[in-house]
Amino acid sequence: MASDGASAGLMATVHETVRRGAQLLIACPEASLIAEHSGARSTVLLPTATADPLAAAIVVLSGLHEMQLGPEVAPQSVADAMDQVAEDCSPYADVSENPAKDLALGMADAHPLVWGGSVLAARASRRIAEALRAGSGRAALAADADALLTVLESVEPRDPFADPFTDGPSADRRPCLIMLDDGNNESLIRSDHTRLAAAAERNDVRVCPIAHTTGSDVERYASLLQTGMFGAVYLSVGLGRTVDR
Repeated sequence: MASDGASAGLMATVHETVRRGAQLLIACPEASLIAEHSGARSTVLLPTATADPLAAAIVVLSGLHEMQLGPEVAPQSVADAMDQVAEDCSPYADVSENPAKDLALGMADAHPLVWGGSVLAARASRRIAEALRAGSGRAALAADADALLTVLESVEPRDPFADPFTDGPSADRRPCLIMLDDGNNESLIRSDHTRLAAAAERNDVRVCPIAHTTGSDVERYASLLQTGMFGAVYLSVGLGRTVDR
């Protein structure tokens, strides 16, 4: 998957793949430098009209299914799920009904810790953390349960006398735990979820859940990711910052 501005490393990989005659499946705009460099009889080019990696990934997954190399993916169902997230997280939706605005409020004075238990939820957690760092200018960590438990257990007790007006806005800035739930009920994942929630409660750390538990794996991944991205944008707006997407 590549946008029009593909990195030098990717360009070199594509060039070497074509030179060796290996089969290459690539999603990128037809009128792009990387499309020119990947042109060969062994290349399957899936044209895209956007640099968004999620959209390109769905195109690639659909292509792999058509080639009988991957599971079935329904692009329209994924698009419908993302449309539903856009509706739920709309600027016109009140904060009491808007999961992204609620998430932004929960992160307003905190350093986010982001956890996703399944492989796809963990991937979404990393991309959400990246968006939060860009949107807030603060540290945001996405990690597995053991790493986050170490951070949670080291949180100092809240100072009831901390005054943000005299001590500065970050005087008592604490972490908040964003927990992504895609409905995966594997025992290890549920155990990690329970351990993290208990540690957060024990150490007075706010928990901000994002849950999408219906639909296919890709639909749930896209919904988790988009909700987190909306939250990052709302946080950026609330802090008076701009986010380059």
